[in-house]
Amino acid sequence: IMDEKAIRAAGYDDGYEEGKEDGREAGRKEGIEKGKKEGVKEGKEIVIKNLDKKGIEIEQIAQIVEMDVKEVKKIISNKI
Repeated sequence: IMDEKAIRAAGYDDGYEEGKEDGREAGRKEGIEKGKKEGVKEGKEIVIKNLDKKGIEIEQIAQIVEMDVKEVKKIISNKI
């Protein structure tokens, strides 16, 4: 397996650089999607906890955030 310097010295770096940039772009896109999903999850957890503090029934909270009642109960029970 050639390292980066050996690849450049052998003149094979055209595809290497292109592949490297493609990999970076794919990683960026994956990171953005993961961040969005985590942000939505954290947002829902905050909403669930706030609604629970206001005394809203768990079944209603589940409907509002479009989640299963069991998942909502689990989030509420993990109060910090």
